[in-house]
Amino acid sequence: SQVSREGLGYQRSQNGGQSVPLPGGQMSDYHRFGSSLNSPAKEETFFDGIDVSLTGIADLAGPKPPSSLKPGLEEVASQIEQAMKSFSVQKPAAVASSLAKGKLKVESLIAETEKSDLSAEAKYNVLHELRVKQHQFNDALVAALQLKLNADVIPAGQEDGMMAAMRGAASTFQMATPGLAFPVKVHLYQPTIPSLTVKSVKLVGTSRKDWSISSPAPPAALTSEKAADLTFKVKVPDDEPYTRPYFTRAGLQNAVYEVASSASRNTPLAPYPLQAVAQVEYEGANVELASVVQVVSKVNGPGTLRYPMPVGPALSVAMSPSAGVVPLGSKSINVSVRVHNNVKPAASPSVSLSLPEGWTATPKSIPVKFSQEGEEQTVAFTVTPKVAEGKEYTVTAVAELDGKSYSEGYVTIGYTGLRPYFLYSQAKYVTTGTDVKMAPDVPVAYVEGSGDDVPAALEQIGVHVSYLSAQDLANAELQKYSAIVLGVRAYAVRPDLIANNARLLQYVEKGGTVIVQYNTPEFDHNFGPYPYVMSNDPEEVTDEKSVVKILDPKNPVFNWPNKITEKDFDGWIEERGSKFLQAWDPKYTALLETHDAGQPEQKGGLVYARYGKGVYIYNAYAFYRQLPLGVPGAFRLFANMLSLPKNPEIK
Repeated sequence: SQVSREGLGYQRSQNGGQSVPLPGGQMSDYHRFGSSLNSPAKEETFFDGIDVSLTGIADLAGPKPPSSLKPGLEEVASQIEQAMKSFSVQKPAAVASSLAKGKLKVESLIAETEKSDLSAEAKYNVLHELRVKQHQFNDALVAALQLKLNADVIPAGQEDGMMAAMRGAASTFQMATPGLAFPVKVHLYQPTIPSLTVKSVKLVGTSRKDWSISSPAPPAALTSEKAADLTFKVKVPDDEPYTRPYFTRAGLQNAVYEVASSASRNTPLAPYPLQAVAQVEYEGANVELASVVQVVSKVNGPGTLRYPMPVGPALSVAMSPSAGVVPLGSKSINVSVRVHNNVKPAASPSVSLSLPEGWTATPKSIPVKFSQEGEEQTVAFTVTPKVAEGKEYTVTAVAELDGKSYSEGYVTIGYTGLRPYFLYSQAKYVTTGTDVKMAPDVPVAYVEGSGDDVPAALEQIGVHVSYLSAQDLANAELQKYSAIVLGVRAYAVRPDLIANNARLLQYVEKGGTVIVQYNTPEFDHNFGPYPYVMSNDPEEVTDEKSVVKILDPKNPVFNWPNKITEKDFDGWIEERGSKFLQAWDPKYTALLETHDAGQPEQKGGLVYARYGKGVYIYNAYAFYRQLPLGVPGAFRLFANMLSLPKNPEIK
């Protein structure tokens, strides 16, 4: 329980790190719903009635197993028992001989089983278990012999030399690109046996493309006194696939992933593109070990970091925003294109936009100059749109370099100590012509929470927010802002917000508007002007198509400058909202109701209160998803909330 809970603690994106139980027994209840084995009604272990011994593999062969199978398994079990008795932490190689004999015997059983007349199902089951044992023996031998294999990309010209060895691994490129040529240094070492026969050392491309590998001859033997260092020359195939997941979906509106037909579905991710494989022989047993080829970086603090080498595009291209709305009658909109360079040493691409019919962009093309790999630049275009209400449009960014076009980009997923992977998306801006109005001259401040894209989305309707720091919340003149928006989960991650909450209420009392977005139970401390209850397990409505009822149609939130109807809740993506209030003071007015099938009515998703001269709103609806994804109705309703300070219905 301690180990598993400590592991769960690394799920930090939501949980923030779980607590680890103190030492002691932990109770867990299990119920057996059915069994095909003869076992007591109340079992003592999960394995009652199951032969978990090594010789139990023979049971998988059915009533007539090959005559050599069970005796052979008993011999293997004997070698394992001998290895366990002989094991020494100081001299792990003492068990290597028993492990080698066990591995050889397993391999002979595999060969015999393959030639047997067992049924296809029985043969598959027995071979599966034997091959698992084969891999386990191999891994145990690698550990017992303390074999080490490392493969690093190295800078050209650093193939050897004492100074290079003293300096340690040098920083390299972080993303290989198709056509790139570079050296790879493979390091093989063992400290335990006077001499091991080396059968092969090679580099293998996992995509089975031709990497044009120039292989040096491996040494005939690997002695305990000296490591073997071999430098390979490789070139990334021009058609090498990028290192990316084998599962994709177009967006959050897609409920399932599309899986590549060629994918190995028993692996969490597609393999990294290049690995080193070495095979040595010990007492007649072949021992294989492998290592992915790695790139190297040096970071102050963590020091030298090695990560599996990925393959990606020469240029990674992304658009900002990637989704949104274009208000009807807009004369121009601004879009940005971010380009990341993976080309060494320099590159000079040009960037342009592919536009819908009738749209124009200024300038038509923008040249970019990169002086080194890993560099990023952002260029901006002014676009003149031509939109109709409700119609969807797509703008695509295209970067051109050396006769090739690039119109997708990636983000790196992971953090220090975790192997990185790469999520790709098209460099597109998908937008909808929308009848959305925003009151003029409404200065808006924003208190960032745990991270959302609402401020960037609001730019599309002409709202340019000012971010409030901890010092601003404590000392700044807040009344200069017509509205203050609190970001998602702000009360969970901004202790300064809690400390200065009274100033926010004073701001409302003097005429300001505060809009509190979705917050977790950290908000359940009556931070509003009147009491409310969220609970430790607040409700959420996950069906994005759940019916939304407007409870107070005359409320100013629904009438100016946009007339809000239930149609504005069409086309929402992924969910309606989360962390609805459960109860509230009568001075609050519930504005909307929705619920999932079988769920009680949820009226605590949007509550409105007048306090002094101002307005206070708690909003659990998922605007933080809808606005960045360009849902028109969400923009219209949020614009109304931001426009409340200018609403003629509010005196």
